[in-house]
Amino acid sequence: MKKINSLGQNVINDNITIRRKNLAKGEEIPVHSHEGYNVFLCLVDGELNAKVDGKEFLIEKGDIVNFSEEEKFGAVANKDTSFFVFIIS
Repeated sequence: MKKINSLGQNVINDNITIRRKNLAKGEEIPVHSHEGYNVFLCLVDGELNAKVDGKEFLIEKGDIVNFSEEEKFGAVANKDTSFFVFIIS
């Protein structure tokens, strides 16, 4: 085993970027996409009210969701929220 980052904040290499994000209640992720990338979001704690291509979804603790490169994603934290984002080329 190799510990890459003790805080789990960012890991970046040629094929994958892993980010740990923390949002306070009411904090937003602006609508965006990741052209050329496959994105997975793993919610560790909290709850996100997400919009994917204009449709609303609730993402809850324990959920893992996948966004294709074409999909536009944005969200608002309904409560203090922590999650990992995996951006894969």
